[in-house]
Amino acid sequence: MAKKTTSKKTAKKATPSKSSEAKKKSGVSEKKIPAVPKTSPSKKTVLSPALKAAIKELNSLLTELDENEIGFLIQQAGVLIHNKKIVSNPADRERRESQFQKKMNEWKEAKEEMMERVSVEEGDEGKHFILIMGNYRNFFARDEMKRVVKLCHAADDAKDAGQRLFNWFERNRSDVLKNSGIKSPSDQSLQKIYEVIISTYTTR
Repeated sequence: MAKKTTSKKTAKKATPSKSSEAKKKSGVSEKKIPAVPKTSPSKKTVLSPALKAAIKELNSLLTELDENEIGFLIQQAGVLIHNKKIVSNPADRERRESQFQKKMNEWKEAKEEMMERVSVEEGDEGKHFILIMGNYRNFFARDEMKRVVKLCHAADDAKDAGQRLFNWFERNRSDVLKNSGIKSPSDQSLQKIYEVIISTYTTR
């Protein structure tokens, strides 16, 4: 009897892909690329109705400006944002407030010192008078000066004179108040005027 011959089936070996062979030859191992994590969408800033209206109005105005003018607005916006960041920092805010208060105190002291220098000069033949208050020279006609003298001598004291002078300047010579920064009847400058007037002139 003839023996049965069994044919052995040979499994085909998987042939590597060309790209894999190329990577093996170059010494580069294959690595799986990690998946990019999904990011949640950022929340949109909610604008108030007032801010929306302001932005709409600003946009309408921009159409009437040229390139240079818009550039200027952009620069100013940058300054405002910068200042806002500084103010939001407590340390910077305290420093700026301290500097501001120091400047205000210096200005107040300088004003008080300047207003201490009050004097009166007579013009040619007494036709006009010059009330000098610090760096300002206020010219008065003779009739005006006579009225000021009468007001001062009619006052009970320096406080009363301050009220009378303030009211008269406000009605007739508001430029004197404006030039000297006098904002109330209690300003020391008015009392100084009173002292100079009653010590220099009489009502005769």
